[in-house]
Amino acid sequence: MELLSCCMDKDITARVKSFAVEDKRRTHLETWPTLLALLINGYCLVRSAYPLLSLFLSLLQALLIVRIFVIYHDSQHGAIFRKSFFPKQVMKLVGLILLAPEGIWKRSHNYHHASNGKVPVSGAGSYPVVSSEQYLRMNFLSRLVYKANRHYLTIFLGYFTVFIFWLNVKSCLQSPRKHIDSSLSLLCHFGFSWLIFKCFGLQVYFLLCFFPFLLAFGIGSYLFYCQHNFPGAVFYSGKNWSYAQSAIHSTSYLQTNRWMRWFTANIGYHTVHHINAKVPFYTLPKVMDEIQGLKNDYPISLGLKDIVSCLKLKLWDEKRQSMITWKEFDAIYGERTAISLDDNAASKL
Repeated sequence: MELLSCCMDKDITARVKSFAVEDKRRTHLETWPTLLALLINGYCLVRSAYPLLSLFLSLLQALLIVRIFVIYHDSQHGAIFRKSFFPKQVMKLVGLILLAPEGIWKRSHNYHHASNGKVPVSGAGSYPVVSSEQYLRMNFLSRLVYKANRHYLTIFLGYFTVFIFWLNVKSCLQSPRKHIDSSLSLLCHFGFSWLIFKCFGLQVYFLLCFFPFLLAFGIGSYLFYCQHNFPGAVFYSGKNWSYAQSAIHSTSYLQTNRWMRWFTANIGYHTVHHINAKVPFYTLPKVMDEIQGLKNDYPISLGLKDIVSCLKLKLWDEKRQSMITWKEFDAIYGERTAISLDDNAASKL
């Protein structure tokens, strides 16, 4: 069975790899109009004298930020702009303004791809996931930090928690010399925001910068969360883990309408992306359509019911072989939780 699984993994990996070819013309047609749309939309917002129109343009600005971020993410994987010097520099600038400088982003995100679906999952490049048994062995402070990292407010306030603090401030504090680009990113981002405020006032700053960034990074943080924390997600430990199987079974397939597919640059086809990150974002739907076995049995959507069901999941339970909620954890391990807390308290005496 292990040999058969290994052969299947190699076959599907090889088939997806054949799609990891950049169409340079398509790359340019997808990227530069998006950047142009951001600039034009921003200009229209500055000039708008109508509150409802300004609010609509602010929402549109947030969605365009989501799209350009995913395009930047693709460039960091080498899926696009592989041998194009100037576009790479533009993407680096985009990363700095969007609080995802190349250095820390590549290190954390590459780690995430290399360890996708493994348990325990550290907080490096991902939302942490531990098993129920591992959680029982944690002390009080570790549990508190774990719960805070997976709280829905931490996710939806990703502008502050993930992008400002984790990717930049924390990196600067831990290793200032190693993460100079994080300091530069903070400078670029807040320098840009200050310039908008100084030139156009508080209202334009709020509608053009603060609200779009807050919404875009909140959407981005949730997308990143639900891509690996969803009903039906499977986590592996030790020798049971394989790159291809974790890509399919530990990664969600997010079904959205055509407009959201465009604004999210097809990031919902995440199983394909995790099998081979060098497949350009505009090719992901074609790969999913042409290769059987890439869709897992638990597709999700951006509907409220699916969002709530994903956010409720907190721990990987090895007995059930599924993600469980805090309520389910208490029902299964209630007495052991109390004993574990008593042991932790006693150990401090």
